[in-house]
Amino acid sequence: MTTKTVLLFFLLLPQILLFAQQAVSPDFIVTRFGEINGMNAGNISCMHQARNGYLWLGSSEGLLRYDGYNFKLYPNKKNAPNSIARIAEDKDHKLWVSFAGGGIGCFNPASGVFTNYKLINDSDTTISSSDISVLFFDDVDELWAGFWQKGFAHIDKKTGVVTNFNLVSKTDSFYTPELRNIYNSVYDVYEDKGNIFWLATHNGLYRFNPATKEMRATRPKPLIKNEWRNDLFNKVVFDDNKLWLSSWGGGISSYDLKTNDWKNFKFDLEHPNSGTTNIVQG
Repeated sequence: MTTKTVLLFFLLLPQILLFAQQAVSPDFIVTRFGEINGMNAGNISCMHQARNGYLWLGSSEGLLRYDGYNFKLYPNKKNAPNSIARIAEDKDHKLWVSFAGGGIGCFNPASGVFTNYKLINDSDTTISSSDISVLFFDDVDELWAGFWQKGFAHIDKKTGVVTNFNLVSKTDSFYTPELRNIYNSVYDVYEDKGNIFWLATHNGLYRFNPATKEMRATRPKPLIKNEWRNDLFNKVVFDDNKLWLSSWGGGISSYDLKTNDWKNFKFDLEHPNSGTTNIVQG
């Protein structure tokens, strides 16, 4: 390195450092919350911002409300489940929650009281202890849920009766019996303007019509056994006539609702078919 080069480097060093600082400076301020801020409610598993602005957190000790200044914990009734896994809000501003280990409850923010429901399904008695991966209210305020290994379901808010809709039938020959259960898992739901549900699932993207109860897979191509898949979807978001889906090991995929075209994007192109890279968790 010549003397001129060294001199030029040191002359430019302040500008370089300033540029680097600006480049990494965040556009927002990150504030950490914990026991010191009054958030002493164990593990946080989910969150939901209500239409009135309050932020609700599902914790291992009940529902936690944050008003922008303080936290307040609302535990469930005595001897009732307390560890909350998912939250959804109905049109009456009540919060419906699923519990770790099964079951659902309805929390009334006005009274601060939980009403708990046992899920009932005559053809599957294990539904009451099955984990719910997503809770969802549709445009007409009906409650739906995605279950781990039990497909998609409608839940009657008055009785707790569950009506199941499987992604993978028990007679599906593509999967072994064990894999049928695993691929029968729903993680997220989006309802379009035509009241069609789009499900992000362990088995790809599904289209569900609540009026006709038709469940149909939507894929870029037919499934091939032992071929790497990019469609273990965990989140679905709508933007500009496209569904964007994050996945485990498959990066991000987009599906155009008008043209039916699929596109896939991965950040690790050196290992495109690996379960330890290209993981996007929505």
